[in-house]
Amino acid sequence: MNLRRGLFRVWLVVSVIWLAWWGTYLWNSRLEATEDKTGRQFVAFHTDFGVPWREVRDFGFVDYLSVLAIGFGIPLLVLAVGCGLTWAAAGFSARQIRRLSPT
Repeated sequence: MNLRRGLFRVWLVVSVIWLAWWGTYLWNSRLEATEDKTGRQFVAFHTDFGVPWREVRDFGFVDYLSVLAIGFGIPLLVLAVGCGLTWAAAGFSARQIRRLSPT
């Protein structure tokens, strides 16, 4: 059994589920068709990053980057932690210990 390959596949499936959930969450709860005080309608996005509602056409690079960082950053962080843990666990392999023992 290849533990690393199995864990990578689990990470891949969970990441796809996470991205689907994140996209659905953004679409259903963060986008809203609204109108300003003059009655002009526009699509607004709620960021929770200091500015409550912002018109989508006023989005800058940083706004898009913050949304992408949450969507893709969390799965990548989990991948990095998992790789680090499997690397550390591989250091305790019985084969390595037998090679290093003097007997």
